[in-house]
Amino acid sequence: MDQPTVETTTSTPVKACGCTRQVSGDQVQFGPGLAGSISAQTEVEMQKSVAMVVRADQSIQVTDSIVSTAVAGNNLTATDNLMRVVVAGNDVTADHCVLGMVISKQVTLGEGNRILLDTPRAIAFGSALGAAYALVTWCLRTKRKRGKGIIECIPVK
Repeated sequence: MDQPTVETTTSTPVKACGCTRQVSGDQVQFGPGLAGSISAQTEVEMQKSVAMVVRADQSIQVTDSIVSTAVAGNNLTATDNLMRVVVAGNDVTADHCVLGMVISKQVTLGEGNRILLDTPRAIAFGSALGAAYALVTWCLRTKRKRGKGIIECIPVK
């Protein structure tokens, strides 16, 4: 079963709903429905939908939806959503959302939001993960130089 793809190159907004693999155009209004990816040259408006990737060169407005990854060139506004990764060039404004990781210059949160990783926490997590990786590889390297491999350290009965 082949899923349809909606695409336009005119300046009129693309209005789509239902189940589709890809929606793209100058302006996209999507919902309700399921989409693999939604991309627009200017802005995306999405309501009561599920999408894997949403991308807009300017702004994204998402309401009552589930989005895996959202990338906005300028601003992103979200209301009552579940979003895993949010990247915005300028501002992220969220009300009653669950956000996994937010990368943005400024984040404005209303009531009822939960964020797993914002930019400072993501930097701290990456630094800690890098330090742990360096320590483990250093320990393994020094054990090999001494001639004791991991298998030799395990007692055999």
